[in-house]
Amino acid sequence: MLKNGLVEKVESPNERRASGLYITDAGHELAATVRDIVKQQSKDFFADVPKEDRDELLRITKSIYKKIIEARTP
Repeated sequence: MLKNGLVEKVESPNERRASGLYITDAGHELAATVRDIVKQQSKDFFADVPKEDRDELLRITKSIYKKIIEARTP
């Protein structure tokens, strides 16, 4: 990502050994493009699925995710 100009590495002014990675304008633009593509693909994929079924799928997925997070938390 550094080579492609999507992020930039900035050294800390207080600590020479520390640096941070920051998303560039090009990185933000690419992220927005990818988000738009994913949204459209999701619309296309679920176009023939009734809203009630989509809502149920989302509810189940959230429940599974919550259980996974709880299991990983000490």
